[in-house]
Amino acid sequence: MLRRLGDVEPAKVDVPEAFLEAVLDDVNTPKALSELFALAGAANKAETDADKAKAKGELLAAGALLGLGQGDPDEWFGLTALSHEDRAEIDGLIEQRQAAREAKDWGKADEIRDRLNELNVQVDDGPEGSTWRKVTE
Repeated sequence: MLRRLGDVEPAKVDVPEAFLEAVLDDVNTPKALSELFALAGAANKAETDADKAKAKGELLAAGALLGLGQGDPDEWFGLTALSHEDRAEIDGLIEQRQAAREAKDWGKADEIRDRLNELNVQVDDGPEGSTWRKVTE
C-alpha cells in the first residue's frame, strides 16, 4: 500500500484511536494488525489527494508504534537494485498483462506472466489491480 502512495506526502496526523486502543490493550497484536489492514483498505479506497495524504499519514503513524512500514517499500520489494530500464520493462509487461486480462485473453496474460516469472517477478492480483515484487531464486 505504501508503495502505491509513494508520491503522496503524508499528512501530519495522530495515531488512529482504534489502533491506539489495540496497542494499549496489552499490545493486542492481532487487533492492532487488523486495524492496520483496515487503514490500508481505507488508503486503497482514498480518491482525493487529501484523503490519500491522510490515509498515508495514519498508516505510517500506526505502523511506527509497531516498527512497521518505516523502510523504503521499493527496497523491501527488491526494486532498488533494478535499473530504470528494467523497472520500465516490468511495468510495461504488467500493463500489457492487465490489458490482456481485461480483454479476457487468458493465453496472452499467461504468456506475459511466464515472461515475468523468467525475470523473477512475482505478480499479486487484487481488487485494486496488480502489484509486483522481485523475488530471489
